[in-house]
Amino acid sequence: MLYPSMDKLMESVDSRYSLVIAVAKHARQISDEAEKNHEILDDKPVKLSINDIANKKVKIVMHEPDEEWEESTGDENDPVITEAEQPEGEGETEAETVGADTEE
Repeated sequence: MLYPSMDKLMESVDSRYSLVIAVAKHARQISDEAEKNHEILDDKPVKLSINDIANKKVKIVMHEPDEEWEESTGDENDPVITEAEQPEGEGETEAETVGADTEE
């Protein structure tokens, strides 16, 4: 049996497509951060991303598409990843939007 199971991963999203996009975006964030900090990762970024999503270390936020979003992105179904809120004393406490391109 695979760990984590698809059932556990699918709790956070409404489709497998959204899950794949979220895992890929978060894996890219992990890879970019490791490269920027000159760190060597013990596991591949995709595996770390899947584990983060399964352990609820990151939250996948599905949004309702609007006209501005559809014009600025290729697909209105793409999820946005935010850091999950952690209890006090365990890192940052505010949710931070990661990977979302916004223009104001």
